[in-house]
Amino acid sequence: MVARIFSVRHGSSTFDLDYDTDDGLEIVSEDDSKVVTDDFDLISISEKLRLILINDQVKSSSSDVNSHVNEDLLKLDEEFARMLQAEEEALLLQQYTAMEDNGQMEQKIRGYIDQVLMYEDPTRQEAARRTVPVDELEEKALVAIAKKEGKYEPTKDERDHAFLLELLLWFKKSFSWVHAPACDGCGNQTTSQGMCEALPEELRYGGIRVELYSFWKLEKGVVGSGPTALHYIAEHLATNLVFWQKKLNYVIAIAKDGVHDVTKRYTRKWHEVLTRRNFTTEPKLCQILANLTKQCRRGFKPETISFLEERDSKERETLERNLHSEDDAAVSLPGRQTGDKQWRISRSEYGSGEGGILSSSCPVRPCFDEHVTKIYDALGMVLSQLVGISQSESMIVTILKEFRNNLKDLKKSPFRSRRTLITHLDGLDPSLEKVVRVFDEILDALGMKPDLDSSSHVLLAGHPVKTSLALPVALDAFDDMIESLVKYDSFGKDILSLPILKLNRIHSGSVLASGEELPFGIATSAFDGLRVSKWEEPNGAKGCWIAYKLKEKHMCELVAYELMSANDAPERDPMDWILEASTDGGSTWNILDRQTSQKFDGRFERKLYKIKSCSPQSNAFRLSFSAVRKSESNSRLQVGSIDLYASNDEVSR
Repeated sequence: MVARIFSVRHGSSTFDLDYDTDDGLEIVSEDDSKVVTDDFDLISISEKLRLILINDQVKSSSSDVNSHVNEDLLKLDEEFARMLQAEEEALLLQQYTAMEDNGQMEQKIRGYIDQVLMYEDPTRQEAARRTVPVDELEEKALVAIAKKEGKYEPTKDERDHAFLLELLLWFKKSFSWVHAPACDGCGNQTTSQGMCEALPEELRYGGIRVELYSFWKLEKGVVGSGPTALHYIAEHLATNLVFWQKKLNYVIAIAKDGVHDVTKRYTRKWHEVLTRRNFTTEPKLCQILANLTKQCRRGFKPETISFLEERDSKERETLERNLHSEDDAAVSLPGRQTGDKQWRISRSEYGSGEGGILSSSCPVRPCFDEHVTKIYDALGMVLSQLVGISQSESMIVTILKEFRNNLKDLKKSPFRSRRTLITHLDGLDPSLEKVVRVFDEILDALGMKPDLDSSSHVLLAGHPVKTSLALPVALDAFDDMIESLVKYDSFGKDILSLPILKLNRIHSGSVLASGEELPFGIATSAFDGLRVSKWEEPNGAKGCWIAYKLKEKHMCELVAYELMSANDAPERDPMDWILEASTDGGSTWNILDRQTSQKFDGRFERKLYKIKSCSPQSNAFRLSFSAVRKSESNSRLQVGSIDLYASNDEVSR
């Protein structure tokens, strides 16, 4: 959109009309609804033009908000126009500065195509698959879908997409670049001996560069070797662009079914990149890539080619659309300005200027976390029964630790056919046999049951993904309880309450946040009961919020809430915040609690806050964070876990 000014002269007066190129401007004759297209048409109706209304008054504070938004949009339009002009100038200059193309560009790219096609070799593919923990990643992918969407039988496309995300995460964690590798035998640092010739076996698989480090040959992570081309792509797109600030001119994506210029995906300054692209002109490059793609697809079925061409078209549209988009920053805009108030509230589009849930660039995400509440309740029942049997404090902790070890063994078993032997409790006093049965509540919450053919075994009783989803939560819950119990000198009835017993945890609502980090720092990660996940707000250091809305027709009185620090980066821990409640779904808010100068001393540390005054029955809650531990050198906020606890008299309406 580019802002313009259109002047309309009527009689002796001239009026300036602001408009933009997206909306355009039309004048329509009132008599015959004819569109005015030239001066002659305009003259014919000039006497009928009338000034209808001038309103210079500011009606409300919302007008101020709109004014600021319009000013910001105007600045963006001006910047966009300058960038477009710079691109046009760069393209024009390229016609004169580009080298004479003698087929060198095509020859260079064709060499990379031959290298990429090596990865179609079944032998290489099978060797690569053997290094990937496919079953583990498949389980994580299915769990991720269940957490995010509540689906336990996803489509193949959904499974494949989630699997690729888990594969990428695994690769990033399992592969690392080294300056000087440690010795495999002693672990000491090695010393570079320079380059050497590749051996025949290395050349066979595409290795062309070998570095020697004190009699230890480095093959992992060598740029240019065939088996490590994926390493090269990942690091040079991530590390060079972000950390080394290397200015790349061409980023060419190559696959067995085509060759594409994806440079626009890796820059926000396309007009600057254009000034450096002088191997050939843009039209010529497009023609080269189109010819190479056509050759790659030679022999493909017509329906396959049609599918790929449609995919290519969508990809090009996405690249162009995102080329001039803003950085990944949370955008705060006014809420929907039209429509019934209750309808806007139900859609979470009621503007912040009117007291509603703040507008957000994030979607409203449903929480599929009932299993977390079930595990907390079951573990609370286990502890209550153990204390009731009057076992010693050390014995209770021992029993909990031993059963936790059983759960660890269960987690290691194949997720589609989980089964394990309960062995760790055999060494306990025989009189404690009935104690073991109290864990049936936990097994039920995990979707497990005792094997009827073997009293010492437990096996799956429900959907395997539900068990995979619940097991890590149970292990973390056991760790939290054990860590809390060892701090007590003696156990009494006073431990059968928060924070040890986490009863009446609110679940199955929906979450909306001011911002989130995709794909692993989304807002619902704060409510999944796991230590390894977290909600991360990229721009939350100086202010952000997260709101939780109960499921429809449910209300409750909040009596306490608990926050847990995330796994790393203590500078991102929340320090100041307020907790608010709403009785009308987020239209109005009442402050329940205010905290300042809070400090989490360790990672995964939990802090419980009880609501001191009687709170009304509410159906939405909002945490508004105003400061983090260190905001000078950090723009982010992160929270490992948020748990909301209701009184016993939760009601429906």
